[in-house]
Amino acid sequence: LKTYLAENHSRSQKKEVLKALACSLARMHTLGFCHPDLYSKHVLVNPESRKVFILDWQRSVRIQDLPWVVRCENLARLHATIEETSLSNLERLAFLSCYLEATSQYCSFHNSVPLMGVMALTIEKECQRLLKKRHIREKRYSSSSTTQAQNWIYQDRDHFVITSSWDSQDKIILDEL
Repeated sequence: LKTYLAENHSRSQKKEVLKALACSLARMHTLGFCHPDLYSKHVLVNPESRKVFILDWQRSVRIQDLPWVVRCENLARLHATIEETSLSNLERLAFLSCYLEATSQYCSFHNSVPLMGVMALTIEKECQRLLKKRHIREKRYSSSSTTQAQNWIYQDRDHFVITSSWDSQDKIILDEL
C-alpha cells in the first residue's frame, strides 16, 4: 500500500484503492475480526486491477460485536504507518467516510455507528500514541519500501518470497512452471 500510494497514480486510481481497502476493512470488522498487525506493509495492492489483499493474519482474533475502540486501534495502526506526503488529511477523511458508510451497509446497528469526527479524533489520538514507538516510526518513515516496487519471486516448489530485487534467472524459473 505504501509503495502504491507513493507512486504517481491518478487521483481516481488512488481513490479506487482506498475505497476497496475501506470496504474490506469494514467487512472484516463487521464480521468481528481484529487485525492487530494492520500496517501499510501488510496491505498488498495489485496496480493493474487495484484490488487489495490484507496479509499477516497470525495474531488476528475474532471478537463478537467488535468494539469501536478496537476498530479505531486497527485503523490507527494503518494510519500511523502511512506518511503524510503519501496520503493527505482530506484523503484520510474520505477513507474514513467510506469505511463508515460500508460499515453501516454491512451491519444492522446503524444508530451505534460513531460520528465521523469522533472516530477521526480517536484514530488520530491513537496514531500519535503509536508514533512514540520506534518500530511504528520505522514502518512509517522507512524509505526502502517506497523507492522500489516489490516483485513476487519464486523460491522453490512451495514458497513465494516478496523482494525488491529481480533477477532474470528467477523470471526463467517462473516461466518454466
